[in-house]
Amino acid sequence: MSKNLIPEVVKLLGVEIGEEFRIDNAGSERLYKIDEFGNLMYAASSGGEWGSSSCFNITSLLSGHHYILKVPYNPQPDKEFWYVSIDGVVYAVSPLADTFRFYLIKSGNCFRTEEEARANSSRIKKEIFQ
Repeated sequence: MSKNLIPEVVKLLGVEIGEEFRIDNAGSERLYKIDEFGNLMYAASSGGEWGSSSCFNITSLLSGHHYILKVPYNPQPDKEFWYVSIDGVVYAVSPLADTFRFYLIKSGNCFRTEEEARANSSRIKKEIFQ
């Protein structure tokens, strides 16, 4: 039986399955994601519909012809996320809707996992706190 390598390939590209991103085609604000089958999908509407991309495919990303532009993580109000404090310490934020949470989201200082927050700690300290 063969192994599904899509999760590993997607991780090599620096994203997770279903994570939204942009592609480096000049001026495009379109969002893309890679599904569990390795299909490159694009946001077809603001209503949450996704279509299969005919302009780009995962091969164009794997070959380096195009690259992924990460978009800031925007957690849902009921989701916990992680952030980097002014002294570089990583903390979790519980799913509460408050001013502090809003500030973290708007400043791009929120991450899905503790590991992702730690990996971005130096950048966040430089970009936000200096």
